[in-house]
Formats: sequence, C-alpha cells, structure tokens
Amino acid sequence: MPDWVSVLLWLFVFTTPWDAVPLPFVGSLSRAVGLAVLVPMVLVTMMRGRIRKPDWILLLSIAFGWWSAMSLLWTNSFDATVRMVFSYGQLIVLVAIMRELVRTPAQQETLFVAFFLGCFVPMASLLYNFHSNVRLSMTDRFTATQINADDLALTLVLGLPMAWQVVRRRRGVSRAIALVYFVLAPTSTLLTGTRGAFMAGIVALSIVPLTMNARVSMWSMTRAAVFLAVVGAAMAAAVPGTSWKRIASISSEVSDGALTGRRALWSAGLEVLPSHPYIGFGAGAYGRATQSVLNTDRTSGHNWFLTMAVELGGIGVLLSVSLLLANALAIVRLPSPERRLWAVVMLTWLVGVMSVNWEIRKTTWLLFGFIAAHGSLELSRRRTAASIMNGGGVRPPQQVAARQPSRAWSRNRSLPAAWAPKSITER
Repeated sequence: MPDWVSVLLWLFVFTTPWDAVPLPFVGSLSRAVGLAVLVPMVLVTMMRGRIRKPDWILLLSIAFGWWSAMSLLWTNSFDATVRMVFSYGQLIVLVAIMRELVRTPAQQETLFVAFFLGCFVPMASLLYNFHSNVRLSMTDRFTATQINADDLALTLVLGLPMAWQVVRRRRGVSRAIALVYFVLAPTSTLLTGTRGAFMAGIVALSIVPLTMNARVSMWSMTRAAVFLAVVGAAMAAAVPGTSWKRIASISSEVSDGALTGRRALWSAGLEVLPSHPYIGFGAGAYGRATQSVLNTDRTSGHNWFLTMAVELGGIGVLLSVSLLLANALAIVRLPSPERRLWAVVMLTWLVGVMSVNWEIRKTTWLLFGFIAAHGSLELSRRRTAASIMNGGGVRPPQQVAARQPSRAWSRNRSLPAAWAPKSITER
C-alpha cells in the first residue's frame, strides 16, 4: 500500500473517536477523510488487479445493509429510514476499506495508535470542561463539547485494550503515549458518570491479567504496581464524589428497574414489537414506532438487539446476530495473543451496546473491519505456511512428516558417516 494511502487511512481512524466536527456538504471531518480514503482504495485495487475474497463478515454486512434498504418498502418513517440506509451503506464501505487496505499486523498496530490518539481529542475537551466546571444540564456529569457522554465513555474504554497491546508490543514514544492513555481514559470515563461504560471498562481492563506472562520478573511486578498506584491516585484525586456516588448507584438502578429512563424506552419497544415481528417498522423508525406509547418520536432503543428487533424485525435480528457470530468465529481462529485482545474488545463493545445506540457509530463498524482484516491476514498466513510446508504442492500429512529430520538426527548432528544423508550424485 502506498505511503500516502496509509496516511489517509491513519487520519481516518484518528478522526473516528471525535466524529463531531461539522463540515458543509460532507457532514463531518471523519466522513470527509473516509471519502478521501475510498478513492485511493479503488485505485490501489485496480493496480493490484485483484481483491480479497469476501469473507462472512463483509457478506453479512452487505446482507444487513440490503435488508435495511428493503425496509424502505414498508417503513412508517421514510425520511429516517433513508438516512439510516445511507449511513449503513457508508459503514459497510468502511468494513470493505479496512479489509482491503490493512495487509500486515504492523499496519493494524499503527491504526491502534491512531485510534487511541484520536481519543485524546475529546478527552482533552472533557478535561477542559471539568476544569471549567461545565457540566451536563441538571447533572453532575461532564463530557466533551458536542459529544454524548455515554458515547464518549464507551469509546474511551474500547481504546484501553488497544493501548495495552501497544504497551506490550512497542517501545519509545508510542508506548509512553499508551501508558498516559491508560491513566487518563479511566479517569475521564468516571467523570462522565456513565454506568454502562463503567461496567464495560471492567471488561476492557481484564486484558491486563489475561495477557500477563506467568514468568514475570520482580522488577516488572514492581513497575506494574507503581503504575496501578499512579492510576488509582489520579482517579481518587480528580474524580469528584458525585461521580463515585453515581457509579455506586448501579445496583439500586438495576434493582428498581429505572435504568435512567431506559426501562420506559425498552417497555415501549417490547409493547409495539408484536405488531411487526418479522420485518419491523423500518430502519431508523424506532421513535415513530413507539410514538403512540411515549407520545414522542424523538426516542431510540438504547439497546442493540431491541433496536434491531423493532426496526428490522426477526429477519434483521437474525442478520445482525449472524454478523456478530461471524466476528466471533474470526476471533476464535486468530493466534492466542490476538484472540485474547479481540475477545476482550468485542465483549467490551457487547456490554456497552446494551444501553446505547451504536448501530450507526463508526467505531462499531471500524471494529468489524479490524476483525475482518485480521481474519484475512491470519487466513493468508496459514495458506502461505501450508504452501511452504508442502513445497508448493498438496501432500498428505504423512508425507510431510516423513520429510522431517528424525529425532536421532536432531539430538546428535555428528552421526556416523553411514547414517548421514547422501547427496544427489551419491544416490
């Protein structure tokens, strides 16, 4: 991939966490950069003369987008469905871009750096608002300018496993920045007061014990202890008591069923669901579908699966669940370190989307694209290794094993001359 294409792709991932800068005609800065990446992707593909064979993630993404477009035929909110279908189309292209352009693990790690570096932009805005005591209306919560607190918090915790991967794999400036992110991101998440993201953050931080080597030196354990102490001190000093009180109310919110108003939204969705169980009310039509119950059409599902069920029916749920299973299957086939990383990332995402609207968030589909690209890399690696082992041909495993040196030859290279392998001329 040409360097300038890599730069454009890096910029696109960098702008994804703060996709809130409005631009005329294109809508946002992230969308403008994405369009700039699309053109060179087509050119690079034409120069190569071949494209990667579509995998199940891409195929199911296309099927999901097609079903969303089909809902234009029966939607009860045509304008909202048109906007949603247009957004889904762009996000499916995003998955295709990631699959096609990310060709090496090093490229993917560079994009990890781009993602959590991009998270610093809204995080800086949040910390400035906290310093200036600019709160969300009628609450003791803080967020970045023009960014929803729940969306920001989930984005920040999704960056934690990526930052940890960089800490483990790299040295120098990128590693230092990742360590700084590991201090600031949990603190900023607590400042948002988002309980769903707090639960997702616990899942995200599980990447640390899951990737720790059993043979850790005393010096490494000491450094880890000091680092965790710094993180704890930063959170204790910066996070006000009101945020801790809100986080501590998770159990009471669950027990009384209020869930910050989400119970009413979910109950309304479940109430109208039986009237359109198979095809739904149309993509993006959750608000119009529940208007008769909630007396407003400016609502959303705040849950991935319920939103799919109400908007796209049972068929939409089947397609979306199949898409998630395709991602899970791709993760299972990865080598152990990458498998742990992406399992934690997607479990973090899954916990988070139980209470937010992330169907058309770029971050969701960026993760799908990352996994699809990683799965394609692993499949290509396995095919190459098999080709090398088989000498370019197809041989049964017994023949491959028969060509390997014996254990005696491996243990003692100074064998008797009669045992030594003969050259071609001697044969």
